[in-house]
Amino acid sequence: MTKSTISAIAVSAFMFGMVSIACGFDSEKWKYRATVTIESGTDKYGRLILTPDVYNAARPDLGDIRLTDSSGKQVAYIIARPQDRTERQQYKPSVINRSTNAENAATVTLDFGQKVVKNSIEVITKGDNFRRMVKIEGSNDNTEFFTLVKRAYVFAVGQDKHPRQQLSGVGLPTNDYRYLRITVWPMPDEKNSPVIEEVKSSTAKMAVLLKSFKSIRH
Repeated sequence: MTKSTISAIAVSAFMFGMVSIACGFDSEKWKYRATVTIESGTDKYGRLILTPDVYNAARPDLGDIRLTDSSGKQVAYIIARPQDRTERQQYKPSVINRSTNAENAATVTLDFGQKVVKNSIEVITKGDNFRRMVKIEGSNDNTEFFTLVKRAYVFAVGQDKHPRQQLSGVGLPTNDYRYLRITVWPMPDEKNSPVIEEVKSSTAKMAVLLKSFKSIRH
């Protein structure tokens, strides 16, 4: 494997929960896959950054990550943790459904277009002073939904001459559902259904610097 070859090709990072060291490496059995590129240069090591999606799927100690070159052969690497940094990736999903249920709660369904890893959401609703309950569910087929957050609350304070402040963030279990369904209930004294003005989603993770061998010397 020459320096010029390994510095130019794309490398795949594979993650899998349980891997037997005694078994041969078979990338087809690994659950997650992402393509990364080694930075060019003349040093012995090439630098690359793991994206938040890769970091979310990997084990906390990153021991289940493997790098392979374009021919499927493993590439040796070391982890340089001192340069970890926090990154936030924002998503703007499409709103495909709006409805109101029998309890006068407002519901919207979000379509991210594909599976994306996310762990937080911001539910912005209309109003000045409120405390509204929120439920969040996930699905990959927009038919069968699974509960991610059974009960959370969004708030808003301030009116008239006082600036309106809204606390609309809700933490999610890390998930890669394509669809999210958000339901917001009115307060007991509210006669009308809440108006969901906007929903934003994101993922926050540490990006880790890996150093991969550009050449393997025997």
